[in-house]
Amino acid sequence: MENPGAARYFFIFAGNRHQLLNAVGSFEAPTNLPKLWTVENRPVLRTFQEEIARLLHNFLASAATLIDHTRILVRDLYEGKPFYQEYQSKSEEVFDKSELTGLIKGLRNWMLHKGLVPVVATLSNAGPDNALISSVVLDLGKLRSWDRWDVRAKAYLAPLHSNPELDEIVSSYADLVESFYTWLEKRMHEIHSSAFQELDDLQNQLRVVQAARAASE
Repeated sequence: MENPGAARYFFIFAGNRHQLLNAVGSFEAPTNLPKLWTVENRPVLRTFQEEIARLLHNFLASAATLIDHTRILVRDLYEGKPFYQEYQSKSEEVFDKSELTGLIKGLRNWMLHKGLVPVVATLSNAGPDNALISSVVLDLGKLRSWDRWDVRAKAYLAPLHSNPELDEIVSSYADLVESFYTWLEKRMHEIHSSAFQELDDLQNQLRVVQAARAASE
């Protein structure tokens, strides 16, 4: 991202994604099965679940902050200019029509108005040769019991037959966001390429002057 403020918000979002996926991956690692699922270690399991809930909270909050900040930034820089309409069209194409985006927005609203998102730790013999595996999922029944989803989120949830995997949701949404911001950064560079070139030329001239001054001293 070219704008320092936008870059910071994207850094926060990407960091929260990384921490959340790492935590889920650690939870689902086969080597952690004994530590998490034995009866005497149930406090460890609860702590793990609480940590994942905390990281999901941070991920959802940073996703909303990133989108809101970017809209303000683009409006302030480009409203009334041709790129503003291009940005709005691209944003609508990527986010406004996305069922996954509807789910993410709904989960954030759930977090704000209802409580912690229903994250569930499961243990099943769904692995190769019926091996036990840990999974972190969202409780589909509880999700469907809520009546405040928008039409996109309802469309996402409707065809599901089992609890959706949390890491798949997070990874898919993060990929969507990253592709959009890659496009935005590229277009902003293209729009301001002449200004960047002028800045480079001025910096080069300054270095020449400084070098000449140093040589004469």
